[in-house]
Amino acid sequence: MEMELLTMKLNESPFGASYAPRPEKPIVALKPKAWSVFLSWKNLRGIIFIIPLFSIAWQYLTLQRTEYMFTTQRFRTITGLFNQEIDEVWLFRVTDLRILKPFLYRLFGIANLYIYSTDRNNKLVVIQAISLTDALKLHEILQQQVNIERHRNRPDIPGSWQ
Repeated sequence: MEMELLTMKLNESPFGASYAPRPEKPIVALKPKAWSVFLSWKNLRGIIFIIPLFSIAWQYLTLQRTEYMFTTQRFRTITGLFNQEIDEVWLFRVTDLRILKPFLYRLFGIANLYIYSTDRNNKLVVIQAISLTDALKLHEILQQQVNIERHRNRPDIPGSWQ
């Protein structure tokens, strides 16, 4: 029996009847909807993790493209990734300085310096994520320079940070 099966022709059936293969005809052709990948739970989990990554990348790039320039009379903030914005605040308009060290910043030795002013456009300027030693030095320098500028612009008003 084994020999007979091996010598059998391709167009013959093992039961003795010969058959010819029928031509294959397509019945229906379907394509999946591409947007359905967003409905899969596995892909939704991926999207949930990708969106914060884009947000973090955007914040990182924006912070990388931020510059602060301090002079004896004013400070200038230059920000923007695609469109650039340049803001200036005169030092005699500064009303208060504050250093804030959130928990994670304390672990890495960095801080934010908050500069409050009476300027119409920039009531609060935040110098973000600078080293703690730089923040303390800048705080002291700005205190002194603000007092000098206040007396220079308005000598009739005594002002002191102490």
